[in-house]
Amino acid sequence: MVKSLVEYEFQGERWRIERFDLMSAELNLAATDLPAFHSAIAGSDLHRSWQFARRLWGISPIFPQPDSDPDDLRQWSWTEICEGMRVSGAQLKAELGALRAYWIRCQPSPPPPPEKPPATDELAFPDDEVLHQFGFPDAMFRQPGRADADNRAEKAHFAAKVKLWRKMLEHPVAGELARQTLRNELLLARGDTDLLSRSQSTAAERQEYQRIMGAQQKLQEIYRQQLLDLDKVFPWIGTIAGQVTVHGTLSDWVRGYQEYMQKGEHALFDGMFTAYEVQCELRQSVQFPDPRYRAGLVAYVNSARAGLWDPNWRPCFTPSQLRKLDEGFKEAARRAAEAEGETPIDLTSDDPIKGEYPALHLAGV
Repeated sequence: MVKSLVEYEFQGERWRIERFDLMSAELNLAATDLPAFHSAIAGSDLHRSWQFARRLWGISPIFPQPDSDPDDLRQWSWTEICEGMRVSGAQLKAELGALRAYWIRCQPSPPPPPEKPPATDELAFPDDEVLHQFGFPDAMFRQPGRADADNRAEKAHFAAKVKLWRKMLEHPVAGELARQTLRNELLLARGDTDLLSRSQSTAAERQEYQRIMGAQQKLQEIYRQQLLDLDKVFPWIGTIAGQVTVHGTLSDWVRGYQEYMQKGEHALFDGMFTAYEVQCELRQSVQFPDPRYRAGLVAYVNSARAGLWDPNWRPCFTPSQLRKLDEGFKEAARRAAEAEGETPIDLTSDDPIKGEYPALHLAGV
C-alpha cells in the first residue's frame, strides 16, 4: 500500500508530500523516484504545472525559506485550486498530464536484450520473447495441414501487433482484455481465410459454410465490443478497427490549451506574468513588506526573448540598470500603498481580515 505522507531529499534539502498516494497513482511514481523526478521538473519550463502539483498534493520543503508563499506550504483541494487559481478541471488535468508526459520522456531507455543463440525450431524467431511474455505460445501458430511458411507468416504478423499493443497488454487490469481481443482478431482472420477456401457445391457444404459464417458474425460482435471497451480504458490510444494510433494525447493537449487560452485572463500582462500573477506579486505583509514583483527581471526576460534567435544578442541593460528598475518599482509600490492608506496584513494573525490578503480583482468585475 502506498503511503500518504512521504519525505525525501533534494539538493540537500528535506521535502515532504502530504498525499503521495494520489501523486503516485497520477504520475506512476515510486518513492525512490522522487529525487530524480524533482530534479527533472526543476530543470524544465513546467513551472506552472509544478505549482499546481505542489498545491494539489501538498509538496513543500520541511524548512521553507522566509520569503516562501504561504499558499505553497499547504495542501489544496481540487475544487479549491480550480476556484482559487481560476482554472477548469480539464485545464488542471492537462497541467498534470504535462508533468506525467515529461517524466516519461526523462526515463532512460531499457538496456538492449542479450543476444540469443540461433533458433532451431521452424517457428522460432527474435520476437518469441514478447509473445511468451503475454501468454501466446508457439502452439497457437501450428495449424494442422498448413505449411510452415504460412505458420511463420501468421506468427510474424501477430508478433508485430503484440509489440504495437505492448502498453495495453502490460496494464494490470485491462491487460487480459487486450490479450483476448488480439486472440479474437487472429481467430477472425483464420475464419475469413477458411470461408474463402470453402466450396458450396453441395447442401452439406453450404450448411457448413453458413455455420462458420454465423460463428464469425458472433465473434465479430464480441471483437467490436472489446475494441470499444479498450478505447474507454485507454482514451489516448485509438483502437478503431484494431489499428492502434497514438492520436488522443496530442489532441487532448491541444484542446486543453485552447480551453486555457480562450479566456483573456490567462494572457500575459507584461510578457511574463498574467494580471492575476502580477496582483499576487504586488502583495505586501508585515513579514514581507516589499512587493515581490521585479520590473528589472521582466525587462531582462522580454529583451532576451526578443533576441532569442539572434546569435549576436547581448543584454540591453546593465546589471546596475536592472537593479534600479527593481528597487525603483518597489519604492514606488511602497509609496503608492502609503498614499492609498493600505495596511499590510499580518500573516500570523488569526483575524480573517487582518491576516488574509484581499481577494484578487477578477477580469470584467
